[in-house]
Amino acid sequence: MNRIILIARREYAAYAKTVGFWLSLLALPLFGVIGGGVGYLTAASESPAQSVALVEDGREATGLAAAVRDALAGDAERSAARAQAAIAEATKGQPLPPGAAENAAASVSRKGLNLVATPADLASAAPGAAQDALVRQYLDEESDKSPHLDAIVFLTRTDGKPTARVWSASATNDNVADAIQDALKSVNRREAFAAAGIDASVVTATDDFRPTVTSFSPKSASGGEVSMRDRIPVLIGLAAMPPRSVTLALANDILPEARGPMAGLTLATSFVAQSLAALAFGALADLIGIEPAFWWSAGVSLLGLLFIPLIPPGSGKQGSPATAQP
Repeated sequence: MNRIILIARREYAAYAKTVGFWLSLLALPLFGVIGGGVGYLTAASESPAQSVALVEDGREATGLAAAVRDALAGDAERSAARAQAAIAEATKGQPLPPGAAENAAASVSRKGLNLVATPADLASAAPGAAQDALVRQYLDEESDKSPHLDAIVFLTRTDGKPTARVWSASATNDNVADAIQDALKSVNRREAFAAAGIDASVVTATDDFRPTVTSFSPKSASGGEVSMRDRIPVLIGLAAMPPRSVTLALANDILPEARGPMAGLTLATSFVAQSLAALAFGALADLIGIEPAFWWSAGVSLLGLLFIPLIPPGSGKQGSPATAQP
């Protein structure tokens, strides 16, 4: 062990004198800024609209705004119920912090639409250039118009079918358009069923119905119902990738006797190897169970670490690249 520590100290001291070491230190803050910036831009681009106004455009659209509101509310309730059921199924038998399930369900199910009262001047504006100019004022964050709106939806009918024009403050945010499209589909379905003489309560019950499907397997941890515990083998295998990659790098960097002609190729392809190992672990866990597979994987890794010092020295006589003499 002392010899390994001495070798590691020598190798690290030699590496610290190279240009690459200092360049990596300089690049570390840059990568941090880039990583944080990408995350911020992604979150900003996916942020849902907060304030949406519905405008009935024309007499034929009378009552369409209320129908769209009801459809959006029903869709939100169904999404929340599905999210709650999925969370309950995934965390069965595993305690969660207070409020965690509610917060997760809300983040999964919310559409991000906050329907606000339509401004009077916007509701009474006639279609045309004046209306478009008024819309732009409400969508402009620097405008004096209040309230500021993130999206304005004009509802109308074409050939008797509900249609919409969506003005959004963001050119890349499709949340409002997608939600309105789903709502109009629901409205059209209800109207078509009502025209066919089908009661509206039947349509609502059909939309709200969600069958309960429970999975069972003799290879599950409980021997019966499948739970979240049976779905994490591959995740555990993936979590084991960094430690194994670090072990491989250490074996290549600080143990000269572990080097060979294929050491560089092995290190370069370590990510692929670890990915295959994760998949193999998942398949093994599916065959014999997660706990036996975990102990088998741990045992194989330990044997590999124990046998590294026993590799016959031969190809490592030239020393490490950082300290080799010309």
